Amino acid sequence: MYAGWEQRDLPGTQTLLRAVVAVDPRPLYFWLNGARILAYDLPVWRIDAEGGYDAVSETRRRVIEIEHARLALAQIAAARRVQSDTIALWIEQAHIELNKLGDTAAAAASYRRAWEEKGGPYYAARIYAELLKRDGRNSEAYAWLCALYPQLPRDDEAADAPLVLARIRELERTLRVAPEKAFRPELAATLGRSL
Repeated sequence: MYAGWEQRDLPGTQTLLRAVVAVDPRPLYFWLNGARILAYDLPVWRIDAEGGYDAVSETRRRVIEIEHARLALAQIAAARRVQSDTIALWIEQAHIELNKLGDTAAAAASYRRAWEEKGGPYYAARIYAELLKRDGRNSEAYAWLCALYPQLPRDDEAADAPLVLARIRELERTLRVAPEKAFRPELAATLGRSL
């Protein structure tokens, strides 16, 4: 498969991507790498084969990119049926939804799913809130971050509690939250990982 990929053999690479995971579906790496190749590499090869970025219309390029993003998402969905640890799959799905499809709502939902998995990364919860904001859902983002903050260990840099508090304060300014109604971290009860 790698040799075909190096030679930009689109049909061969696509066929071997399916074969690799059919032979042994256990390695998560092959599922993720296959999805990335489908979403990011193959569309470029197709566009190049049709004359390159200068010759192929923006509309046609978009059709190709969406087609391959959907193939990548199908690969990820198939991986979830055989993989027990799905955090990386939800993260990769979110990246493809955001970067290739431009679908912030779908990407937000996938980041949230990654966070909700046991051991989900803190950054997924933060990105979820950022995408809510990008979609103009500031009140939801504010409620989410206020519920998230008490769950964050203060001694874990990955949790980045100070950043979450700064984003809460920014949203309070945006939403014009009255000072007496502002989030008070010292009073926030620990909610556990229940978001």
